[in-house]
Amino acid sequence: MSLVIDSHTHVWSDKCPLTPVRRYTPAYSRSSEDLLAQMNAAGVNRAVLVQPSFLGTDNRYLLQQLECNPEIFRGVVVVDRNIQEADLSQMVAKGVTGVRLNIIGSAVSGEQLVQEHRHLIQLLNKFDCHLEIQSHNDHWVELLPALMQTGVTVVVDHFGRPDSNRSAGFQAVLNHLNSGKLWVKLSGEYRFAAAPIPLATALLNHRPDRLVWGSDYPWTQHEAGRSYQNCLTQLAQWTNHQCLDSILDENPARLFKFDTSVASRI
Repeated sequence: MSLVIDSHTHVWSDKCPLTPVRRYTPAYSRSSEDLLAQMNAAGVNRAVLVQPSFLGTDNRYLLQQLECNPEIFRGVVVVDRNIQEADLSQMVAKGVTGVRLNIIGSAVSGEQLVQEHRHLIQLLNKFDCHLEIQSHNDHWVELLPALMQTGVTVVVDHFGRPDSNRSAGFQAVLNHLNSGKLWVKLSGEYRFAAAPIPLATALLNHRPDRLVWGSDYPWTQHEAGRSYQNCLTQLAQWTNHQCLDSILDENPARLFKFDTSVASRI
């Protein structure tokens, strides 16, 4: 294995302003230096920084880290759906490869989501960026058909947060993997009810080339008893050591546009 890429991490400073509308307030901060120390100890050499929900659309800290570590980090930001093309273009130039929508708790229909975000989706397609969505369980039945018609690349957060590997939502995720426009993050198993091994087995049987792994560091609201190294150990258990080169290297390098040339390896 040449690269080991963590596709889902969060970093922020205690100086970052919090968005007024948020589900929780963190009692600590985690800098990119903290993350790099964890990565180095575990043999991970690339990571994707995902904008934390409690920072809203203020992506300044994340973008600063991309500028400081352009070979190591890529970014997934949270933006206003009416963002100007020039603003998104500047973010892409700094290493942003996707935009995240956190719609946990929402019952928005797929058609409504597409209609409300049509401008953003058009920009994502123009810049060859993806739309990362955090939703849960059977909501995917409603979301995916409409999203797949737009041509946008969709990344499903945290296995899709299903209640069961037999749930209609998880089956919808499996059924749309062959579209060539859907990816799934193997991450955050403590954020949903289903057992991760049957989920990973089903995903591997369908499209191992559409899977990436994320530590979800620093496990916000679920920190107790977790370690960075154990996240990698868990991935090997979930997959029975199958397709790890693809999940940790080839797939995320392609999705997040990491430079895989020898000169860029760290």
